[in-house]
Amino acid sequence: MKFYYLEDDDRLNIQMFTTKKAALDWIKNVNVADDYDNDNIFSELDIQILYVPHATKKSILSAFASVSTIVGNSLDTPELYK
Repeated sequence: MKFYYLEDDDRLNIQMFTTKKAALDWIKNVNVADDYDNDNIFSELDIQILYVPHATKKSILSAFASVSTIVGNSLDTPELYK
């Protein structure tokens, strides 16, 4: 499974999407709505991918750890280090 995300430079706001199209639509709308100080703050090149190879408990746990890193925090997952 792939999830797509965008993050502000300061990592205070992270947007996560299930499809690339949803991310692109959000970029298009936020750049028009001028919710941010700069025009066109996000572009297609800013989209990053969080990949979960298959839906097992360990891969989902690994994804949780990745998400915590994305949002600037940490989640200990000792099982994954064995």
